Amino acid sequence: MLPSGCTSILGNQQSDIETDWLCGGATIWRREVIDRFPYDEWFAGTGYLEDVDYSFNVRGKYRLALVAGARLAHYSPPVRADRHFLLGRWQITNRMYLVGKYRARGLSPLKAWIASLALFGLHLAQALLRLDINSFNRARGNAAGMLDEILGRAGSVGGFLK
Repeated sequence: MLPSGCTSILGNQQSDIETDWLCGGATIWRREVIDRFPYDEWFAGTGYLEDVDYSFNVRGKYRLALVAGARLAHYSPPVRADRHFLLGRWQITNRMYLVGKYRARGLSPLKAWIASLALFGLHLAQALLRLDINSFNRARGNAAGMLDEILGRAGSVGGFLK
């Protein structure tokens, strides 16, 4: 986990590694972990970053490992065209919530803001260079999420991407 609240890509590892977070659909938790660590209901809908939140929370007490020999095929359907604005908003709102929640563990709101501005710029550049309406709508969602944060009206954003 980077101080900005962004996650590094775990990818195909050649050896087992210890990590700060795990992908939600690719985890096995002991019953005692599930009983001890409730899911944060703030992450509504498909809950963008909810798996990062859950596993990073568990990481505060337990070691997490990515097992190189384990295999997973993750076939996620594409984001519906009318949901890119929502995804862009989630990218900001949920990351800022995550960073605020774990600030005491080294996450930095300033670095989260820098990452948010960079993400907005990336989506805007993709929209302009590729003439891509989905990237434009994602940039609009990023801007809406940042504006919500600035105005102090950010809250849980529900909805679904598929």
